[in-house]
Amino acid sequence: MAFPKGTALDWLWGLILPADMANVEVGDLKAPTGPLSMNSQEITGLASPTNGGSAVNKDHLDSVVQGLDWQNSVLDELDTPPPGSPTTGDRYLIIATATGDWVGHEDDIAEWNGASWDFITPNKGYAVWIEDVGSQKTYNGTNWVSFGTTVNHGNLTGIGPNDHHTKTGNYEVYGLTEEVTGLPVAAIGNLGRFMRERTGASQVTKLHICVQNAADGYEWVQLGIST
Repeated sequence: MAFPKGTALDWLWGLILPADMANVEVGDLKAPTGPLSMNSQEITGLASPTNGGSAVNKDHLDSVVQGLDWQNSVLDELDTPPPGSPTTGDRYLIIATATGDWVGHEDDIAEWNGASWDFITPNKGYAVWIEDVGSQKTYNGTNWVSFGTTVNHGNLTGIGPNDHHTKTGNYEVYGLTEEVTGLPVAAIGNLGRFMRERTGASQVTKLHICVQNAADGYEWVQLGIST
């Protein structure tokens, strides 16, 4: 049966439904008392959880599963602010011994805010991707340590104990080392790290290892060079 406008039915609907449905938020609705089906649709835009009752987004879950707290990537590892004019949002991992505006901020992440550097002090479990060398580091509570590379690490799938290095007698034989066009600054975070330096096609390859020297500092020692 049809009811003309202005009848008691219109008045009743006005009581049931708000006049402007566009301003109704989920929090204004009655709390559900049963299962709530999303009909296979995604819930997006969730904030990172702050307590035990918060909803969890995928980025947070991935970090927890890996035991890591992922930070935005950094451009490089440096002990001195880069020359020239940095771009707002440029980020660097500060290594020892810091100079200039970075003095006293070793192991911090520096980010240029457009006028000055902001510093993020790492917590144990922080992890970053270092764009310059395509490798990842995590903070163990004392130092930043390397734990893999996005250049070539076999995706860590089906890798046996001898796939990346083998032991013959008292010697370790490493089949894979990182190849870079320029060595990062020698520092404790690179101690014992092997690198193959090659500036470009048709150039020689130099093999280096980072060691601690007699002055208790750190340096790259060249082990060999291709002919």
